[in-house]
Amino acid sequence: MRVNLNSLKVLVSTICIAVAILLIFAQITSAQENKPYAATVSISGMIDKAEARILDKSIRTAYETNASLIILLINTPGGDLESTRKMVASIYSSKIPVITYVWPSGSQAASAGTFLLAAGHFAVMAPSTNVGAATPVSITGEDLPPTISNKATQDASSFLRSIAKNRGHNVDAYETTVTQSKSYTEIEAIDAGLINMISVDTEQLLKKIDGKTIQIDQVDLILDTSNLEIQTIKPLFLDRFLQFLSNPNIALILLAIGFIGILIELINPGGFVAGITGIAAIILALVALGNLPVNWMGMLLIGFAGILFYIEVQVSGLGIAGLIGGALFIVGSILLFGGFSEPDINGPGFMANTWILVVISTIIGLAIIILVKSSLDAKKNQYRTHERVSLGQVAKTITDLNPEGTVYISGEEWSAVSETGSLIESNSSVVITNKDKLILKVRKTDL
Repeated sequence: MRVNLNSLKVLVSTICIAVAILLIFAQITSAQENKPYAATVSISGMIDKAEARILDKSIRTAYETNASLIILLINTPGGDLESTRKMVASIYSSKIPVITYVWPSGSQAASAGTFLLAAGHFAVMAPSTNVGAATPVSITGEDLPPTISNKATQDASSFLRSIAKNRGHNVDAYETTVTQSKSYTEIEAIDAGLINMISVDTEQLLKKIDGKTIQIDQVDLILDTSNLEIQTIKPLFLDRFLQFLSNPNIALILLAIGFIGILIELINPGGFVAGITGIAAIILALVALGNLPVNWMGMLLIGFAGILFYIEVQVSGLGIAGLIGGALFIVGSILLFGGFSEPDINGPGFMANTWILVVISTIIGLAIIILVKSSLDAKKNQYRTHERVSLGQVAKTITDLNPEGTVYISGEEWSAVSETGSLIESNSSVVITNKDKLILKVRKTDL
């Protein structure tokens, strides 16, 4: 076989050029990926465990993707204290500057959000925003008993004082947000020394902090933000899904679906769809509750309610178990997100909606009534059918009895078993010798 050298040279040259172009493109892409930028991370809605997890991941992602700094956009009515502490710890442990920014106009850093704003290397607010009102309250938003309130206030106050002192803010002014529930506008906040500056948007913010000096790990760092592009770090789908689940209303709805599905499966086994749906809903509900400040006494009452619902359906119509179960479910749902709870710096939002609770309780009640009626009807039909078949009647085998099979009698198909255990062929006449619930014992007859 003869090889055309000119063609071979052209092929090799083409491959070399293609490889060179790919290498150049890879270098350009790599340079673009490694180009410093300013990352924005949003904290909106209630502060909870899911939000704390998202912030921690976002800070690590920003550092690993060569972000020069993080702008934490805050708009929250508050949240639970444990999650707030974790978020402050994430900001403190960041290896790059974190600028906390109440934005856009009309936003708030209320309650737990006050702690986040104070924790940033620079605290910034947009026009027409506010910060403060960080006095601890119960998880339902109600005032705490005096002794507990004093203890919780002192704890939250000392936490906020330490943050303000660490970041060089006015400690006394920040303390009033806890001890006096004081709230500040952006103008009042900068005059009182709660924040470093006011900025209309992130572009103006980058211009204002350019050349400023901050400390990270006790090392001075001069910010160079003049040519930084702004990129948003968005949470992963799984994190957003967990955040969606972390809602008291969603958790209650999932619990209700789980109870109904499992009850249907226990009463009418074999379908699997209801059972699998119920188990999946219960698992998702537990995941949701794991991300919420929950009173497990309420969960225990809801569990007892589920047991009583099952008893009610099995007993079929006694009524007492169902009524007690309904009452326990309602009380448990109320206590689930309140009552006997630890004090927190919550804003409104950790209580289940009253109307949703009413609707769920009504649906469960109707489901129990339907299941009880279905169970009663099935037992009545079973009793009537059972009475229509008597000993000594003659039936016709539909299948071979070897020793079990099916026979036809009184217009119905019945399960049957050969009394002697010997084979009885199909289309044979058999006589009923005994009844064991819905299974007939038969022997062959010449009739």
